[in-house]
Amino acid sequence: MTAVCLIAAPEGIAAVGKAFEGRADVTVVVATVDERLNEVGYIVPGNYN
Repeated sequence: MTAVCLIAAPEGIAAVGKAFEGRADVTVVVATVDERLNEVGYIVPGNYN
């Protein structure tokens, strides 16, 4: 299984990693990683690498 994401935050990447821990058949592809999520859980815009 491959999950393709345009934008992600470190918190989301960690959550996906934890959810699929130990499964070698899961690949996550992310175009850019933003800095963080805000207090409501949304990506804070403006930090596109």
